[in-house]
Amino acid sequence: MNNVIGFFATASRPSEASHRAVRNTLERLARFSRMPLGEGRIGDITLYLIGNEIPVVPSQADAPFDFMLCPNDAINPEWDRYLKVRVSPDGVHVENDYAATIPVYYSTEKHLSVSNLASCVEQDLAVKMDDISPDAMFGFLRFSHFIWDETAFSTVRQLIPDAKADFFLTLENSIVPKHSVKASSSRCNRTDNQVADELYELNRELVMRTLGDAETVILPLSAGYDSRMIFSVLASDKQTKKRLHCFTYGDPGCVEVEAARMLCEREGVAWQRISLPCHFLSRPYLDVIHDIFGASLHMHGMYQLEFFEQLERVMPKMEGAVLTSGFMTGVPAGQHNRLLGISAPTDSLYQAMENFSQSRVWPNEMLKELPLFRGNDYSECAEARFRSAFDSAPGEIFHKSIVFDIWTRQRNFISYYPRTLEWRIPTISPHMNTDYVNFFLSLEKPHLDDRKAVELMFTKHYPEHAAIVSNSNGIKTLSRGFDAFLYAVAAKLQRLRLTRLLPKKYWITDLWLDIPALQNSGPDGLYPLLSEDAGMGEIIDGICGRSVANEQGRRALRGDVAAYERLIPIQSVLLSLMKTQKL
Repeated sequence: MNNVIGFFATASRPSEASHRAVRNTLERLARFSRMPLGEGRIGDITLYLIGNEIPVVPSQADAPFDFMLCPNDAINPEWDRYLKVRVSPDGVHVENDYAATIPVYYSTEKHLSVSNLASCVEQDLAVKMDDISPDAMFGFLRFSHFIWDETAFSTVRQLIPDAKADFFLTLENSIVPKHSVKASSSRCNRTDNQVADELYELNRELVMRTLGDAETVILPLSAGYDSRMIFSVLASDKQTKKRLHCFTYGDPGCVEVEAARMLCEREGVAWQRISLPCHFLSRPYLDVIHDIFGASLHMHGMYQLEFFEQLERVMPKMEGAVLTSGFMTGVPAGQHNRLLGISAPTDSLYQAMENFSQSRVWPNEMLKELPLFRGNDYSECAEARFRSAFDSAPGEIFHKSIVFDIWTRQRNFISYYPRTLEWRIPTISPHMNTDYVNFFLSLEKPHLDDRKAVELMFTKHYPEHAAIVSNSNGIKTLSRGFDAFLYAVAAKLQRLRLTRLLPKKYWITDLWLDIPALQNSGPDGLYPLLSEDAGMGEIIDGICGRSVANEQGRRALRGDVAAYERLIPIQSVLLSLMKTQKL
């Protein structure tokens, strides 16, 4: 299996301290992933690759060198996440997938530096406090993700989605949109039954072509529609059903656990509940996640690593296994269109994105009080960045809303799932391709709101699965039976905290991970936010102030979720600066 996971290309001299720091990061990631690290030179560019059976990088070459990042070379790379890379003596040339789910971070500030690992470019540039971009950080804190092509540092950019880019040694760039995402009206007159039938056939084709030949398929199964779309196809085929192993993390009574248990019991599929120890905020996990993401993502994906560690303990054989993910399944189907509520070209996109709960942990007034912003309101800058993404998207307003959501929030916030787990196991996402998104971009608005087309497909083609509770569109079933009635009752009792009056499968308790993990780790889970180091203290004072860090830290350690969520974007930036400035 030729499976490159990480790459770093730089024109800096190998003898430079920053270059050596990057190499140390790559060596740590290679040990963590149990994969080799390859090194070579093409002209004046040093290239590093991490992966399983990676191509041999020439020690010194004057001809172009091509490779690809993708989950599994046993399938067509363009059926899933991919990044095509060519390193030539004149520069680095890349082509990404329609959602840029394998990111490209680059800099032409001092010299050419390109990688899918933000931490490597940050270290290669030796970013410092003066490089922090207040307007980019405003969006990061306000929305929990970066918006378009910015990063926390003015010297580092990220490539926009669905593009081809040439980064030259002359420090010139050429970035051209590919336009592989296309909206149409080809299915605007379809009936509910026709939409259900076409989606059923498409979903089956996508899942079987990527997973049908896999030796073992591991599916983290939840109560949502996304993993259920994969489950329903694999469980309905006699051969793939035997190779399917489902796992769910959480406590008994949690809606995720109960829904997964019922689905697997009904189909006779192997299933196991995994209880996470919730120690994933300890320093080793923080260090690994930061090596992968740098300051490009706030520190929130560590529980995936702990999940995989538990998985290794209970799976008798992992060799030849692939993990499958419902990543990028719901949003193309219209999952957030109603939540965004964009109905006219002139609607405020900033206000639309505020409808996500993660966009409300730092209110504007609180942000303006932070030292980094000095009373300035950067909301207009954020609006302009959102507008760049929205105006680049094709189709009617309801089509543009889907692509806008993918190109801004999803690729920068939700993409942590496959980007984390692929370091330990090939991670395949059957719906991460243009065939899937372009199907929904050909539907009318009524078939998109609240994933109507998906619900129609389940109701018609998988009625037994539709009758099992889901939390994708409110906690409900798609049937009208006794279960549907009791889940409606349970939703009302939940507000009064009385759901335990019902049988366990109706408890619909929430899944809590971060706060228990923080309480297990203590202040180390927020490292280095509460650091006493003088150099780090000066940086904290420049971003949010030590008094704010200490107060929000105390609240987080007492179980305040909002306080914790306010601090984790700052934590990721501090970790970057701590490493580049050797604090």
